Amino acid sequence: MKPYLFLFAVTFTFSCTRVYFEQPQPQGFKALSAFPEAIRGAYLVDKDTFYIKEHEFTYMDLFDRSITQAEINTSPSVTIRDSLIYDKSSLDKMGFKYHITNDTLHYKVALRVSQVLSDSLVLKAYDRFWVLNEREDSKKVWNAYLIEKFENGDICIWSTGNFKTETNRDRKIKYEAELKDFYKITEFIKIGEDEYLINPSSKEFKKLVKNDFFVKADTFQLINKR
Repeated sequence: MKPYLFLFAVTFTFSCTRVYFEQPQPQGFKALSAFPEAIRGAYLVDKDTFYIKEHEFTYMDLFDRSITQAEINTSPSVTIRDSLIYDKSSLDKMGFKYHITNDTLHYKVALRVSQVLSDSLVLKAYDRFWVLNEREDSKKVWNAYLIEKFENGDICIWSTGNFKTETNRDRKIKYEAELKDFYKITEFIKIGEDEYLINPSSKEFKKLVKNDFFVKADTFQLINKR
């Protein structure tokens, strides 16, 4: 469920068309050194609590783990009950299913992950949004997400839409529009199968937002203001 670093992409990126940005957006806008107090707090998403703090956000993610049968027999933190494996280090205390290869058990644990504002996670203020830019792992390209705050304190995440390309004809997939509808706004460079790179100016970025290049992905419910 985690195609990118950023949790917003983890949960909400549903696009088959991948459009990356060459630079953090919008260009010419100063990067913020902290998350604004207006959006700091604890939010409920997918039955998990997601925290936005001053310089970071934290969330729960699943990680693979392995342990031998011999290690389980002597482990003070890992046990097996009712065909489930329990690991005290996991945030999820309900237990996980596991599978065995030779004498090794493979399972998952739920751990809290922290993402800190840095040169690879850049936040900017724009219009009624905050734009969170996340650099792709091992790449020099960026994903951009819009954060919108509602009057009741909830926040909505906007992600780039799923746009139909000239070569993608699968009618079972829901598309927001034709990608070529945006060619008149900025230059699109194809860098892979249904992957494109753009480098819009601040004016072009404004036009992309205005013309629904970003679409609402989901809403985070505020449960505790910080």
